[in-house]
Amino acid sequence: MDNIGPLTYAAWIKPDNLDGSKGIVIKDHPTNSWMSSKSFHLEATSFSFEVRGSSNLRKATLWNTAVANQWQHVAVTWDGSENALGVHIYINGVEPGSYRMSNDGISILDDTGAKTVLGKIENDTLMFSGQMDDVRIYNRVLTPNEVSALASIQ
Repeated sequence: MDNIGPLTYAAWIKPDNLDGSKGIVIKDHPTNSWMSSKSFHLEATSFSFEVRGSSNLRKATLWNTAVANQWQHVAVTWDGSENALGVHIYINGVEPGSYRMSNDGISILDDTGAKTVLGKIENDTLMFSGQMDDVRIYNRVLTPNEVSALASIQ
């Protein structure tokens, strides 16, 4: 799973709380345990996707899109480019109409040899507290209809 892009990460999550940042699907940094190379995570009440580079690619939903103590299907698709327009985040099968952050990246990091992990960010910290189910990783961008279909699976 090295240097995957394009990709889709998808999961059913039920966070216990929405305090701080909490990992959903993370690709660790290959040489620095305090960083991730690709990160789909909760950032308080927002969902965020980040790809490290000399300038980080980052996209995040508006605040209050994540809900504690309730099952939500979340997914992110990324076309593998350095352009934030190539990132789409879905909540219960629907992409939000706007984002609070959308930054292009430069010189995307080579993550060869880094492990992919669930539920944490950076050096076994910022652990997800709650439940996850049906976590999926695809080596392609799912279409909006495919993401919607995943969100409809009970």
